[in-house]
Amino acid sequence: LGSAQSTHSLPVSTKQQLVLDQLAQDPLHRRGPHLVREAIMADMGHLLTRQYVMDEMRQHEPDGFSQREPSKKKVSRQPLVSLGPHHQWSGDGHNKLSKIGFPIWAIRDQWSGKWLGMWVVPNNQLKTSIAYLYLSLVYEIGGMFCGCI
Repeated sequence: LGSAQSTHSLPVSTKQQLVLDQLAQDPLHRRGPHLVREAIMADMGHLLTRQYVMDEMRQHEPDGFSQREPSKKKVSRQPLVSLGPHHQWSGDGHNKLSKIGFPIWAIRDQWSGKWLGMWVVPNNQLKTSIAYLYLSLVYEIGGMFCGCI
């Protein structure tokens, strides 16, 4: 049966209960009509029309649609703030080349964006390697800015 035939052949109370059961499994309202419809098909074997599922969802959980709106998912971005050079560094490993034997670890100054060091190491996740590289860079630069006056 197609979704329209299946939707018209089921009693209203059964159709409503199928949708409500799926909504109860999603307390954060993250599933849209498409996923709810697929879940009903997978769990119970009934194929309801997307329009029917959407109408029931709007009736029982109207706030779910506004929560899933793409404009609501914007990440608020703020500019990076640093007191000056060498006040804050960012260090991270790059594992993409590890498979061929080149794990990379690098440190970058947040204020200037300058790469302070980039190294190929035996293991960029080993804390002793990272600590050695960090302390070597601090020694080479002559210390770090502490913000103390």
